[in-house]
Amino acid sequence: MKNIDEMLNEIGENKEITEGGNYIMTGEEKERILTMTMEKIGKIEAESTGTDRKKEGKVIKIWSGRLTKAVAATVGIALLVGGTAAATLKLSPAISNYFGISNTNQEKTAREMTSVTEAKASCNGVTMAVKQVIGDNTGFFAVMQAKGIKGNYDKVDFRDLLFKVEGVPDDELSYTTDVKLQGIDGDITTFMIAVRYGEQKHDEAYLSGKNVTLILKDAGSYDRNLNFKELQNGVWKLKWKLEIKEKSIVKNTDVSLKLFDSDIVWKKFKLTPMSITVDYDVKKQGSSHFSQSEWEKYDGSDRIVVKFLDGRRIDSRFEDDVNENWGSNIVMGFKKIIDIDKVESISFDGCEIKLRNNDKKVSYQKFSTHANFTLDVVKDIANYIVVKEKDNEINSDLHCRQDVVTFIGKKDGIKQSLFTIYRLKTDNAGLVGSEDGDPDMKFVGQRGGYIYAIKYSEPESEKSSEVFADMMNDQLAYILPGFEYIK
Repeated sequence: MKNIDEMLNEIGENKEITEGGNYIMTGEEKERILTMTMEKIGKIEAESTGTDRKKEGKVIKIWSGRLTKAVAATVGIALLVGGTAAATLKLSPAISNYFGISNTNQEKTAREMTSVTEAKASCNGVTMAVKQVIGDNTGFFAVMQAKGIKGNYDKVDFRDLLFKVEGVPDDELSYTTDVKLQGIDGDITTFMIAVRYGEQKHDEAYLSGKNVTLILKDAGSYDRNLNFKELQNGVWKLKWKLEIKEKSIVKNTDVSLKLFDSDIVWKKFKLTPMSITVDYDVKKQGSSHFSQSEWEKYDGSDRIVVKFLDGRRIDSRFEDDVNENWGSNIVMGFKKIIDIDKVESISFDGCEIKLRNNDKKVSYQKFSTHANFTLDVVKDIANYIVVKEKDNEINSDLHCRQDVVTFIGKKDGIKQSLFTIYRLKTDNAGLVGSEDGDPDMKFVGQRGGYIYAIKYSEPESEKSSEVFADMMNDQLAYILPGFEYIK
């Protein structure tokens, strides 16, 4: 195990973490390093290693977020990359964690897009406050703090969560809200509220400069059956002037396309470090209902792909935050803050629009499998990958037959399983990623009576952690866009 205390102290002394510091951590180390990093910036106290994680009468719970298995290690090292990042970080750890900030460029971009507010409201002995806000034309994320909620809980939600804009009638305001990411320190709970705008088309920083209000009603939590358990009754109204500071690329396209079986015109797109919005008009409406075979035929028709100069891609098929308003736009939120100056092209419905020329030709290697899919991997990564297949096995957790394709890294004499793609003979997609099935699996798709899923591997040794750090931390998160069914 690496000496994490020593690494953090070096950061505090403005020393750099060199390439030799690349390291993929165990779950225990991830929790320890994140907790201690947050202590460095004065957010929480250090915790003991006891099973209850108690210190001085407090139970301190670790941040939980949306990071996938592939990039789980970056939770621990997000504030380490660049050596001095932790010492100068001005962002809330909630923003750093949620958006996977792992280098100084990401941190700089996020800081430039973040505004600070001190909106507060108190009710029945509990104070709610808005601390920082980061957003773009598609919505915003507000870092919140609640002080004084009593009871034993792991996360906080609300019975009702409303968003209002001064001067905009409620029936003209379309939005969704969600509570994200939790960090609990004694009687202070830090969390994020995501507000996504609905059907409106936005060219500028929508609502920036307007007075907005979040109304939180009754704090508590929802169980698996969506029953609400109240911790604290009350109503908290938090009002402030919304300030959105975004950097963006807007490009008119005016391309005629076939979206599913409808005729459309792709009008334009807007790219920011947090999202992409594709606007289109329907010229001839097609069918309103599709059979399963028709859905499979049109699979990926509404796909958005963001391609970077280094060959990495973000594909809307595999992103969680995708919202489509038929006949208007599709909005895809990114898991990480991206550098829009390093985006080579944007594709929609198979049509690619170049943003800049790429002097370095990026090539891919296609892996074909018995499980009826192919996977294109950037050549620089594929050179270190071999494939092992097992057909018609029994999955005892999901109670079905499966074909298993494991992608194994071989480098510097070290072998390490990187990820495995499963073709499961079941139509119960709910088992994938759930406690009732396999919580470590991530749903990929459904085709021909099979469910496809992926599971990312944990490092098998300290040596493999060091050898495959870059690949497992950075590259594997961009693997799935190369996935295609064999037709």
